[in-house]
Amino acid sequence: MAYLPYCKFHFKDGNDENKSNGLVYALWISPNTDKVDLVTEGESKYVQLNKEKSAKLFDSLIGKELSSE
Repeated sequence: MAYLPYCKFHFKDGNDENKSNGLVYALWISPNTDKVDLVTEGESKYVQLNKEKSAKLFDSLIGKELSSE
């Protein structure tokens, strides 16, 4: 990506609160501000979510509408 991600988030692996491993995601907002792009760090996996899924994920993570960014 040409610029820094909007945010990063992670999911811990398993039930152990002290584990530092797990999946780390970087989230970018598309130039049209209607979709998000996700990259799984360390695995270089990329996906662009459709408008509906992008809006749901962004609202869940950030608590705002995607189009307001």
